[in-house]
Formats: sequence, C-alpha cells, structure tokens
Amino acid sequence: MVSDTIVPIILCGGSGVRLWPLSQPDLPKQFLAISGSHTLLQKTVLRCASSVFNARPIIVTSARHESELRRELLQIDVEADIVLEPEARDSAAAILAGCLRAKERDDNALVLAMAADHDIPDERAFCATAFAARFLADMGNIVTFGVPPTSASSAFGYIVPGAPFGVEQAWRVGHFIEKPTESFALQLISVNALWNSGNFLFRMDTVLAEFARYQPAMLATLVQAHNQATRGADWILLDPPTFHDCQKLPFDRAIMEHTTHAAVVKIDYAWSDVGSWDSVAKSAPADDHGNTIIGPGSVHGSNNVYIHASNRRTAVVGCDDLIVVVTEDAVLVTRKGAGEELRALVPQLSNTH
Repeated sequence: MVSDTIVPIILCGGSGVRLWPLSQPDLPKQFLAISGSHTLLQKTVLRCASSVFNARPIIVTSARHESELRRELLQIDVEADIVLEPEARDSAAAILAGCLRAKERDDNALVLAMAADHDIPDERAFCATAFAARFLADMGNIVTFGVPPTSASSAFGYIVPGAPFGVEQAWRVGHFIEKPTESFALQLISVNALWNSGNFLFRMDTVLAEFARYQPAMLATLVQAHNQATRGADWILLDPPTFHDCQKLPFDRAIMEHTTHAAVVKIDYAWSDVGSWDSVAKSAPADDHGNTIIGPGSVHGSNNVYIHASNRRTAVVGCDDLIVVVTEDAVLVTRKGAGEELRALVPQLSNTH
C-alpha cells in the first residue's frame, strides 16, 4: 500500500570545495544563501513543506555543523530529527543512518533521500514528481530522478534508461556511467541518457534488504553505531568508534549499481546541484552583456563576467568570460568553464598562508 506521506531524509554533509572561497569547512555551501535570502539547506527544507511530505524531516549532518543547522531551522520555524555523524563517510552511510532513524518512527515509511545543497526553483513541480513516483517505490523500486542534460558535462554521472515501465517518463535503469569524458557524454546524450540527480525515493524495507544483500558489513556497522548512539530529545550522535569503521562509499556505488530494482523518472523542472561557480553563474540573472554582479562590483568593457563580492569593491576591466569571487580573506579569479579544476586546488590552499 502506498504511504500517505513521504519522509524526507536530507543529507547535509557536503563540503562544497568547488565553491571556495565562499564555501569553507565550517560553513559549507548548504549553509550559504547563494541566491535569495534563504540558504540552500533552508530552501530544501521548505521545499518539503508540502502535504506530500511528513512534516518532520530527518536531517543527517556532521556533528561540527549541529549549531549552524539548528540556527537555520530556527530561522524558518521548522523542527526536525537530527542524526549527527562523527565524521564524513559519504552518502551510503548517511542514507542508511537516516533510514535507521526513520525506521524507529515508522517501519513502513516511504523515504525520499535528497541532498541539502541542490537548487530547485519550482517547488510545486518537485512535489508533484515525488508524489507521482510513489507508486514505483511502493512496488519495491529504488527511484532516482534523471535530469535532461543541458550540456555534455563531465561533472555529472549519467543514467542510461532501460525498459520502460509503461508510464510516462519512467524506465528501469539500464546502467550508470560515472562522470564520462565530454566526448562520451555527447554519445550518451544521443541515446537519451540523463544526468543522475543523486536523489532517491524508496520503501524502507526495500533499501534495508538491498544493504543486507550488497553491503552487509556496512549495515551491521551502522546498526551498531545507531544502537550505541548518544541520544537527546530530537537528536542522536552515532557512536564514534563504531562509525569510524564504516566503509566510505557513495550510495550509487554501494547499492544502485548492484540492485535489480533501480528505476529512473525523468524530471521536467529546472535543477542544479550548485556544484561549481560555473553552475552558479549559469543560473544567475545577467545583463545584456552577460554580466552578473553580486555585491559592490563593477565591470567595464567586459562580457560574460560573474562577480560575487562579499564586502570589497571589485572591478573587472577589458576581460571576458571570468568568474571573480571576493571574500574577507580570499580572492578567486578563474575563467568560465574551469570551475571543476578548483577541487584539486583547494586542498593545497588549506596548507598555505
């Protein structure tokens, strides 16, 4: 029987290194207001305020970010169950930890595991798609949501649809392709492959059974860490020594690439993982010359420039296709299209003065 509501499990553990210097270890991108007055986390929580979802989300985050998480929930007047991770162990462990908390509330829960740092402006379409996909999850499928590619990006994983389910925009997953080259991505797009959004809808018992089948050691470790957790009124801290022994794997590799119950639903609303300054710049409003200025910035004789100046006067003259980000203690200047390279640079920056 299809559940009346969906329990949101919001994964709030990303580091957001590709949005340096605005995103920092103590304040990663999910806690930033990239556009508008609400942070990405707050937008995600408010997106789940529809009657489609259970009114009390489960949020899985790092123990070091508990105070910031509570501050942001208080600002939007939302209560949640909080699962604290002693250290990062990637999305498989985070989803499983959230599921074990949800199971305490409802053995038969239908769950939507989603990232806290994605941008989906059309909340109504998001809710309608999740509602429509419930019957696929209730059939025992793990449903992921595929994004129609807007470019041959090598920054995303791709899903090649398999056999159709007989309903519009829904297929079994043929196979997953992890971050292909640009030329391979063009080939994938030609066969109607979709970007993998990394959000998953499923029945609780389905996913726990798949963990038991494909990741039994991880399941045993998380069950122990959950059973030995320190608990408060609305939070649990997973047992640190036990959680430390958990294997570090993304949910795609741990479960989705093995299961025979993978389904994909094609979305028809705008979506961004806000994964880099390039993606931020693409979605930002621009003037007639393609320039976007946030904060005290100016351009002259320049085209397709994105400036995010937190509090310092910033000027770009006679340059095109740049991204400039200025904070109190750091400056980033990069050409558009090179945002993915920042991932390799940030660890070096943390060791310099």
